[in-house]
Amino acid sequence: MDKATVNLKELLTLLRQAYPYRKLTQNHLWDVICFLERLGEVRIDQEGKGLRKGRNSRKYYYENLSMIPDERRYPIVNVISDRKIGSLGDEFMALKARVGLNFIVKGQVWRIVQIEEETGTVYVVPSEDPLAAVPGWDGEMLPVPFDLARETGQLRERIAKTLKETGGKAEAAAEELAGKFSTDKSTLLSAVQEVEEHLKQGAPLPTDKHIVVEGFEKFLIVHACFGEVVNRTLGCIFDSVLSDREIIVGWWNDGYHILIEAPRKLTRQEVENTGASLFNVSSQETDQAFQAYLEAKFPFSYKMKFVAERFGALPRGKTMSYERLSQLPKRFLNTPILDETLREAMIEKVDIKKAKEIMRAVGNRKIKVSTMFSQEKPTPLAYHMLAKFSDMSELMAPERLLLSNIDRMKKAIEARTASLLCMSCGQWAEEERIRDLQEQPVCRNCGSKLLAPLYPNQDAEHVFEVLKRRREGKEVSEEELKELTQARRTADLVLSYGKKAIIALEVKGVGPETASRILGKMHPNDDDFFMDLLKAKILYLRTREFWKNREERRVG
Repeated sequence: MDKATVNLKELLTLLRQAYPYRKLTQNHLWDVICFLERLGEVRIDQEGKGLRKGRNSRKYYYENLSMIPDERRYPIVNVISDRKIGSLGDEFMALKARVGLNFIVKGQVWRIVQIEEETGTVYVVPSEDPLAAVPGWDGEMLPVPFDLARETGQLRERIAKTLKETGGKAEAAAEELAGKFSTDKSTLLSAVQEVEEHLKQGAPLPTDKHIVVEGFEKFLIVHACFGEVVNRTLGCIFDSVLSDREIIVGWWNDGYHILIEAPRKLTRQEVENTGASLFNVSSQETDQAFQAYLEAKFPFSYKMKFVAERFGALPRGKTMSYERLSQLPKRFLNTPILDETLREAMIEKVDIKKAKEIMRAVGNRKIKVSTMFSQEKPTPLAYHMLAKFSDMSELMAPERLLLSNIDRMKKAIEARTASLLCMSCGQWAEEERIRDLQEQPVCRNCGSKLLAPLYPNQDAEHVFEVLKRRREGKEVSEEELKELTQARRTADLVLSYGKKAIIALEVKGVGPETASRILGKMHPNDDDFFMDLLKAKILYLRTREFWKNREERRVG
């Protein structure tokens, strides 16, 4: 941009002054220059010894002044309160977001229950997963490092030992450990309770020296405290090893687990055989398995997108679907973009050396490998991973998480205001906060219990006028009659079930029919009642697109 022409030797000398490029060869530089010329970013003079500005040089220069990418924002809506709580960026949506994922926004943990394709709206419920992803940084997500993951494994072992010394009491163990770590009991209590629940289930505890391979339904959960980079490397190797046996359709990892999905439910024998063989791999076989996976599936397509943007081969900040990302390796085959992607990925994304060390440690029995088979529900430590990457039922969650969600939902509903219309006298009974309502509300005008809760989008004056005309025997339209019938059905529920019916009808996606089915169970406690309401709301969010499309086809 500063000179009319730059000599190639002068350019090579300049670049070699930068430490990362001190060993840059002339041939490598020439390959990059030829590629940039095809993109129109530079021009090679006729003698092939100098460079000049190309047709796209100025555009490339100004588009790459900033390292911050242009990103689309996706709104986050809390299912329980129906309020927007924040937004997510393109990178997080492309690489992390999926139904079941736990992530942190505004200091709280949320679980994704639905992602609306048309609007990009992300629907969430509160969660308490301590391993949730943090989407707040619009850039590369920092991985859980190897040493930190190992320390976590050591801490689990220490917690288990303290629990044994205190007779298995989480409160006492947390208090004792708090003194040793110079912190307060509440900080450690959640971690101690999780280990306590895991051990009560009779499961072996994964630590820095103990790998546990857990089978549950069609999933294998490898509990491995080795950090994200090493676990990603192990996942690549496992994929190659298990593909020959046709018992893998996909896998995911975080700093503490590798989750492997099989095409069918696994038997106890299959879990034991597979778990025993995963780490029985030599150094040479490790290299071969990783290379085979790299050639077959190329897991760094998202990294290639960022590299291609730096080269100017792709426009900055453009949203790309998973399918389009997967096509990038073929598109940039035999180009400097592929070479640079692999170079960066091998430095930042995988660690073959550490993976080989772990395989050797298992072979030398310095690291123990155990297998287990969970039948009714996964272990508490496995639930975190399953909740992130599989459509895990809410009933599979540890009891502490279920009760916490229910309590939040109850408080949110009881804080709302209910508008009630008396179907007997046609007068307003009350607009009152749900928490202040009687267990069996009555009309203060006539004493009737036939009260219809009105929805927020209903025109109160309009409903009152329609009811008045109907009572006087005057004509009402088909739509008005339908609205009145709906109000009467909700009033019947309030007559039968009182305040509980009003609470049920306040939940998004719960109409008279669903409310009647839930209320008819006569729940012995509020926790079961609110759990059914939460499940109904999540089911509505997941299926409403289906019913919407079905209705559109019917009309068409």
